[in-house]
Amino acid sequence: MNAMLDHLSALYDDDVGRATFARLRALIETARAQIPARAPTRVTQRDAILRQRDSYFAVLSVLVR
Repeated sequence: MNAMLDHLSALYDDDVGRATFARLRALIETARAQIPARAPTRVTQRDAILRQRDSYFAVLSVLVR
């Protein structure tokens, strides 16, 4: 998350980057809340990191359009 905040802050003014990051985080949390609960599965830490990265960049690509 910090890397994404740094990236957005570099693209925009610091305040705009932080506001964009806040909107992005809210969108991600809303999307996560809509995912139905399921039985826990065994996921490696690397898989979890890759999934998180992919979800952030998917939402970011929508915002950048």
